[in-house]
Amino acid sequence: MRNNWIRWAAFAAICVGFVETTQAAPFYVSSDRFGYTGTISRYASVADAQNGVNPTATYAAPQRDLALLAIQDAPGLGFVPANPPSEFSFLTAFFLPGPDGTIESNPNNDPVGFIQIRDVNGSTITSAEGQFLDPNRTTFQLSLTGANALPGSPGDDARLFNANPSHASDKLSPTLSEGTFLSYALNATFTGLTPAINNGTFFDSTNQTPALSVAGTFTGIFQNTNPVDPTFNGIYRADLTLNNINFAVANGILTPADGGFGAAVVVPEPTSLALLGFGGLCLLARSRLRGRPAPVSSQA
Repeated sequence: MRNNWIRWAAFAAICVGFVETTQAAPFYVSSDRFGYTGTISRYASVADAQNGVNPTATYAAPQRDLALLAIQDAPGLGFVPANPPSEFSFLTAFFLPGPDGTIESNPNNDPVGFIQIRDVNGSTITSAEGQFLDPNRTTFQLSLTGANALPGSPGDDARLFNANPSHASDKLSPTLSEGTFLSYALNATFTGLTPAINNGTFFDSTNQTPALSVAGTFTGIFQNTNPVDPTFNGIYRADLTLNNINFAVANGILTPADGGFGAAVVVPEPTSLALLGFGGLCLLARSRLRGRPAPVSSQA
């Protein structure tokens, strides 16, 4: 009896190790083909902004194209620098050419609803997870939080415009929108991806089809500290919803194929019968262990 229990315990330990190694690991996301809209509200205190109560003003953030890059410890990819290993960018895609080929004709090159977090070394990231959710690797989930994204530090930028349309001319002075993201949180699920393939380091999904879509949110608490006009200084909260509306894609500036997703193994390959069989044995073992009383030693 005791030897049987030891064998079951050892097998269970192997199963636990198997489960742990399939958890989310290094990942990346890179896409300019999505958009966002939402609200930007001003508050008298950080506490009010955190709780979303007593706003002193609320403005609609118009539809804008989104440029998204979220890399966490993924040096195995060709475009990712090995040092630093982490990077995060979430910003309005103002840098793309518009219909006439110039940045000036891009409707996203406008301060109203403008947002920018650029963190080239991942120093503001407090938690990050990216993983494929299904065996075919066509659904990808991204969850990321951060704090203290600063303006004007080397390689980093933090900006949020107050979204008031009456201040549209302020794009002549981008400094007016600079400040610190005291906190931010991004949660998004991408579906309809091209099935990811093993590139030797990651499961990699590129050359996306028009079926790719997103559902998710971004929330950020921002403190405007611009040195030009103190009337802009204060606490703001951005509540944005991600969507599939994108001016650059709709006008052929970007192709629907733009975008890439990748992650380490997080689900068994559908063709790997041995791996699936072993996982099933683990589940069976756990089930039996849970329903089995602890053995009583016959030794004193």
